[in-house]
Amino acid sequence: MSKSVITKIRLSENIDIPAFYGSHDANLRLIEELFDVKVVARGDELSVEGDAEAVEKIENLIADINEMAEGGFTLKQEDAAFAINSIKREPKVSVKKIFLDTIPVSSKKRFITPKSANQRKYADAMRKNDLVIGIGPAGTGKTYLAMAMAVSALIKKEVSRIVLARPAVEAGEKLGYLPGDMFEKVHPYLRPLYDALFDMIEFDKANRLIERGAIEIAPLAFMRGRTLNDSFVILDEAQNATSEQMKMFLTRLKGTEKGLEKTREDKEHSQMKRLKIDFKWVSKIAEDRIWPILLLGISVVLLLGFLLIPGGIFSAPRLIVGDVVQKSIKAPVDLTVRDEATIKKNQKKAEDSILSIYDFDANAVSQIEARFASGFEDMRIALEEHKRGEIAAKTLQDREMAFVEKLGIPLSIATLKTLQAAGYNKDIQGKTIKILTIVMEKGIVADRYFLEADKEKGIVVRSIGDNRESHVRNLSNILDVKEANKQILRLAASFFPSSDSALKNAVSELCAKMLGPNLMFNKIETEARKKEAVANVKPLFYKIKKGEIILKNGQRVTEEHITILEEISKYQRKSYLFQVFFGIILIVSLIIYTFYRDIMRYKNYLPFDLSKFLLMGILIVGNVAITKFFYFLLGSFAEKYEFINNTDIIFAIPVVIGPMLTAILFDIHIAIVFSFINSLFMGVLIREEQFYVIFSFIGGIVAAFSVIQCKKRSALQRAGLFVGLINILIIIAI
Repeated sequence: MSKSVITKIRLSENIDIPAFYGSHDANLRLIEELFDVKVVARGDELSVEGDAEAVEKIENLIADINEMAEGGFTLKQEDAAFAINSIKREPKVSVKKIFLDTIPVSSKKRFITPKSANQRKYADAMRKNDLVIGIGPAGTGKTYLAMAMAVSALIKKEVSRIVLARPAVEAGEKLGYLPGDMFEKVHPYLRPLYDALFDMIEFDKANRLIERGAIEIAPLAFMRGRTLNDSFVILDEAQNATSEQMKMFLTRLKGTEKGLEKTREDKEHSQMKRLKIDFKWVSKIAEDRIWPILLLGISVVLLLGFLLIPGGIFSAPRLIVGDVVQKSIKAPVDLTVRDEATIKKNQKKAEDSILSIYDFDANAVSQIEARFASGFEDMRIALEEHKRGEIAAKTLQDREMAFVEKLGIPLSIATLKTLQAAGYNKDIQGKTIKILTIVMEKGIVADRYFLEADKEKGIVVRSIGDNRESHVRNLSNILDVKEANKQILRLAASFFPSSDSALKNAVSELCAKMLGPNLMFNKIETEARKKEAVANVKPLFYKIKKGEIILKNGQRVTEEHITILEEISKYQRKSYLFQVFFGIILIVSLIIYTFYRDIMRYKNYLPFDLSKFLLMGILIVGNVAITKFFYFLLGSFAEKYEFINNTDIIFAIPVVIGPMLTAILFDIHIAIVFSFINSLFMGVLIREEQFYVIFSFIGGIVAAFSVIQCKKRSALQRAGLFVGLINILIIIAI
């Protein structure tokens, strides 16, 4: 394993740094992700830490980009991201080779650059060969690069004209007959070629070239009989061409040996030959009688499985906090639920435990001391030279101005005169530094207001030089600028006698002007530590056993219940629904197969053809669909109106429609079998009432026998009333 190293890399001043870094430093994060390194940006300097080999690759990458920028290349954000990904995919590739391998076009776009290894190979193949076939998915630059090479060849006078051909075929849908003359009919098919052309050549210039015949765009169907010498020919969307069209196109490409040597005459942009599919096997299957019935049976099984799955195509209203449930809800499986409330509480606690980070500039006093030492020494020398008559008063005044510039603060004339009168002696210099040291070593903030939020917990003070940290609990010792100025006045009064007020005032002004906040709140570091603390909070879970009651009838929904219900929904959307659906499909398949074998016993006096099987399938699926629709509709009424019992209302569902229609359209024997099959489906669909299977079976048989004897409409109505009476008696009995 290579040793981890840290390297600092400086970007060229010609690089657009925001573009290279990317939006929100996206390109730097991409480098970190792909090369497993840590990148820290400071202006135009990058600090890269990681494996030596990875760091070397990044150094080579930035060195190439710097060299390109020095040569005038303008780097865009997407170019930087592409270069990073290219180096990761192909470590040996040169970024300069990628971006400087250009195709010159017109003045509108000075050059076009292949952006991937395959595009470079494609461009090189077009430079070296007379016939090139480009195969690839949509959007990979096949047409665009071919057009760029053609325009470049025309500009360089390597060819005398460009011929663009394309089969007039729709993209996946039939447009029918198009209105207009020949040009208007084929224009929509050639629009992509015009788009690429106008992107490279100015519109007016391109139109002039088209009018002169230097650029010709034509459907492939109009190429018969043409001879294309000294031309750059592009055949776009060649996969839509027939074999005959391809032969015709290739025979158009003629030229002398001399012409082939001088120019790169003929280029072809193609994909694959059209696939021919034989559909004879479909008709063979259709001729066999069992296949349509089998396909119908599979369709019925899938539809029934979809309808009988819990929820199905209708979804019950989603519960929200504060709702009162109308029926108890149990856990369908063992669940492990994420304790979101406790996790959020722990995350808030972890976030609040992070103290605010303040950066303390411990070197501020030493920097001031160095400027004072240099400035005071210069002025003492200047005064000595003035006394000896070596420099004039004007020169001394210039030296004072230089002294003020060196300190970097404005000073009043009175202060300068006082310091000059005192000879800029070392005692004043030392006392000034001592006052600043006493005040600044406590830490100075811009305003004490910013410390109010942290006065109970304290803050973390981090030294900028060595990154040492200390927890400061007592914030009263930290000064703001106003308090620091007051302390300067007190210290100056104690260091200088009251009789020498001018010197005291001069030193006070010096200290006050040099003073500034040296304790700054580091918001970025504080927020980063809080995010890390929140991320480190371990998730908590609690378990719920299968069958455990989550909500009782009449109970009010809370946030905790919502969390559990969401987990149930997630589980149902994943494995639970698939398992239930698969199980229901198996059960329904067995029931439908049994039903099929049973009704086939009556084929001698009631022959079944495909239309009758289709009608029976519609009756089965339709009856279940109607039942499910009313099941959820009446359930919604029961939830809205509290006086309606959710369990009792399900007996109002018209489950006997299927058996009644079966008896009318087929036979009473088929209707009896249908009633039995239908009752099984009702038992799967409606699970609130265990006797619902008996209710639907008896009701179906009674309804079938009642309607089979009806000859008039009034008799049918009486049969309906009789079925209703029987249903009431069944409800009372169960």
